Amino acid sequence: MKFFKLTSLALLGAMTFAGCKYEEGPRISLRAKRDRVANEWAVKKYTYEGEDRTTQLIDAENGFTIVINLGRAGGYGLEIVKKTEVDGKTKYITNHTYDGTHFGFDACCHIAYTGFRLQMPSHIQYLMPGGKWTFDKGHYKIQVKPELSYDNENMTQKNTIDWAIVMLKEKAMKVKGRDENDKEWILELEAINDEPYFY
Repeated sequence: MKFFKLTSLALLGAMTFAGCKYEEGPRISLRAKRDRVANEWAVKKYTYEGEDRTTQLIDAENGFTIVINLGRAGGYGLEIVKKTEVDGKTKYITNHTYDGTHFGFDACCHIAYTGFRLQMPSHIQYLMPGGKWTFDKGHYKIQVKPELSYDNENMTQKNTIDWAIVMLKEKAMKVKGRDENDKEWILELEAINDEPYFY
């Protein structure tokens, strides 16, 4: 019985300290880090050098927002998504959605989409082609590796972009990093899916 109590106490202590890895928590989590990261994430807030610049990633007037899909198997994608109403139903479209006549935003809002995309910060634009993600050795960072075959002459490609994890909860994540000018940015993300995400 004494052995059981000591083992339980040691296990609880190990779980507590294992969960304290990030600045803003959580203190304890029973889900693996990879399982918490794997989801579709909507941008909640974006700051650049301490200044709120969320409007660069959420265009409320035209209905655009950024969705980052981090798959459990290590793939990721970044999409510009537009929430719209069609026949009284809420519908989300991307630049790849086909409505039977047009692809994506060609039918409704190509000019607004192009304007939104061009004003996005370059370190977010780097992510547009999708690619792979992994943790660093200590699980302190998410290392994002964009697909380098994507060709855009206006962008300087990087092999790996580090996102330092500030908070990693089941339904919320906060990451920070530095852009090509060594300026700090912070992304606060909200999980879109309520159930485990295994893609």
